[in-house]
Amino acid sequence: MPSEFANTTQIYNTRSVIASSKGKNMNAAAIAITPHRNRAIVFSKSAPRAKPCGTPPSSLS
Repeated sequence: MPSEFANTTQIYNTRSVIASSKGKNMNAAAIAITPHRNRAIVFSKSAPRAKPCGTPPSSLS
């Protein structure tokens, strides 16, 4: 996953999330528009140890 994804704002387009995840994490896509402090949840499905700062683990690169 490109690093830009981690730097997007809280208004990140939900449809883009679905496209980038290929529909695997529908729950994550549904909450992708939550505030920055909750962004780690977006990665929680595939990376439970995602940092609150929104930086995706190297496993998603």
